[in-house]
Formats: sequence, structure tokens, C-alpha cells
Amino acid sequence: LELARAHHPDLVLLDLMLPDLSGTEVCRALKRHGDTRDAAIVMLTAKSEEVDRVVGLELGADDYVTKPFSMRELLLRELRVPWQDSDMSFSVRDRRSGFEYCGSSLNALFAQRTNVLSPAFHSMVRDILRFNRESLELLTLTEPGPSLGSYLETHRYSRAFTEHYMVPMGAAIWSASHEDMWKFPARYLVQFSKTMACFRSMTGDLAGHQGWLAAVC
Repeated sequence: LELARAHHPDLVLLDLMLPDLSGTEVCRALKRHGDTRDAAIVMLTAKSEEVDRVVGLELGADDYVTKPFSMRELLLRELRVPWQDSDMSFSVRDRRSGFEYCGSSLNALFAQRTNVLSPAFHSMVRDILRFNRESLELLTLTEPGPSLGSYLETHRYSRAFTEHYMVPMGAAIWSASHEDMWKFPARYLVQFSKTMACFRSMTGDLAGHQGWLAAVC
């Protein structure tokens, strides 16, 4: 409270369960004091019952966000950016070869039925599932670590996975060339994709079909 009164913050992120005073008491005190009454207060808490939300908002909190929460959602809320939930998927179409697929569902993945009989396509799907498991080890690094190209080569990922999934997806996210993505730190891509659920959105519908995929691929 003393820091808030001394520095006049524009935004206060407030947990309800604090060691000395409760978050509701802190919120009440902030709203009563002339130096802090205009600060926006966002309550971040694991308490998700309706009564907790109502009490927090009645005390003057500007928003109430339950844990676990997304930093992206929190940022959009505080910037007052209009948003709504939506499905996120990834698709590829190679104009030169006519090759295409979409990761929104199992049916969309094999919408081009010739892919069912394509060994290269099966290899790509296997590598997508493998990358989603193995690449998480990059998040334990304290330094940028290997480039995406180096990581893919070291772990012997297939050409189909590299050229028709990983590099195009990274290039689309960062509006980068394929050459730039090849030199991009792999850890940063994995961290961003984990936060934004890119990998999950690509393979979410496949999760219930992994046994089938293993048998086919």
C-alpha cells in the first residue's frame, strides 16, 4: 500500500490470497485513498466462485481474472482490445506441386486423399507428434540454444516436416523468409508456440486418433 501511494500506479495486479492483508482489504484501501483511487485494479486469483467475483467487482476492481490465465488474454483485456474466442489452425498449399492439408481436424488433414497413401506425408505427421513431445526440452535452456535449422537437422526430422510444416508455420507467424526461420533460435519458436497453443491447435483433433495414426504411419 505504501508503494502504491508513493508511486501512483496506473494499473495494479492484485492477488486475493496475500500473507498479511487479504486482496479484498487491499482493494478497499486503494480505492479509498486519494493517491490510488484512480488506479485500475485487476484481481488475479484462483478463487473462481461467482460470489468471489461479485465481491471483488463490488469493491471497485476493474477486472477479475482467474488462474491459470493467459498473458495474452490479460494484455488484451487491459488494452481494451475487442476480442472473442476462436479456433486456430494451420494449413499449407504448395502451388507448384498441388500439395495441401489443414490441421484443424483429422478429416481436414487428409482432405487431399492421396496423402493417405503418401509415405512422405505419414512421415510429416509422425514428426509433428514427435516434435511436440521432444522440443519441450528446449524450454529448459537458459541461452537461445540451437537455431531451428540446426535442431531439425540434428534430430533428423524429415524433409516433408521441415518444408511443409515447421518452417512455413514459423515464417507465417513472424512474416519471415524461410532462410531467416532456418537461422531463428528454436527455443523462441517453441516458447511462443507453447504460449499461443499453436502446436496444440494443429494436433488437438489428432490427440484422440494417435493410436490410429501410429498404425497407419
